Amino acid sequence: MSGQATAAILTIGNEIVSGDTENTNASWLARRLESLGVAVRAIAALPDEIDAIAAFVRREAPLVDHLLVTGGLGGTPDDLTREALAAAFGVPQEEVPEVAADLRARFARDPEYAAKWALLPRGSRPLANPLGGAPGFAIENVHVLPGLPAEMRAMFDAVEDDFRRAAPI
Repeated sequence: MSGQATAAILTIGNEIVSGDTENTNASWLARRLESLGVAVRAIAALPDEIDAIAAFVRREAPLVDHLLVTGGLGGTPDDLTREALAAAFGVPQEEVPEVAADLRARFARDPEYAAKWALLPRGSRPLANPLGGAPGFAIENVHVLPGLPAEMRAMFDAVEDDFRRAAPI
């Protein structure tokens, strides 16, 4: 045992599973995690299905130090990641008031549409989205990032210290 941190990466989206969109997020994250000293043990892609996502998270999160999930945070009807993670952890979704207020202010044209992005699983920590609307979040050892590559990369850059391990003595 090297004591090296481990990770798994889950990309969510019908467009990924069908092959219509290349899974560039997973390969980018794997390279970044490896550079931080985190060994990636698995990469998976699942369709936008609450039960499949929740089952994967329940099964895989306990096996690694970090599970990174990308995709399904936006506002289209198939964006079910927040709901699926709440199901995985057996908690309700709750509006994070400061996040909702920020989204309403930033998306004044349709503030209630944007405020839905602030419904996060209870117990999660919101992650700011420097390039977009929908926030990411962290719950236990799971970090949930947007699917749009530019947004995902910017958010990861902001939280990469969560994955950095001190060098062994």
